[in-house]
Amino acid sequence: MSSAPFDYERAFALLKARLDRAGLPIPIAQEEEWRLMLTAAVAELRGKGIKLTGEEDDIWLAAETAKQKIQHRDAPGGYSEELRRAIVQRFMKEGLKDADE
Repeated sequence: MSSAPFDYERAFALLKARLDRAGLPIPIAQEEEWRLMLTAAVAELRGKGIKLTGEEDDIWLAAETAKQKIQHRDAPGGYSEELRRAIVQRFMKEGLKDADE
């Protein structure tokens, strides 16, 4: 795994692409809200013991978590099964890695 620091700008660019608005400009207030949701997603993942780095998988995991927070904030259950599995797999991978050290 890379030791590069987590890149919020790359994650935010991916988040914007995942929330594609068909080329429409994003209002500043909405962009700020999306940045806050990304920050919250990163904090949530780190709170679960996931060590985010600059790797593409980490960028995707953070952006997808933020996207689903935005799109499903009023829905019960929150995340899709795919994202829940990805979080669990990553958590298990981190746990196994820590056990080996």
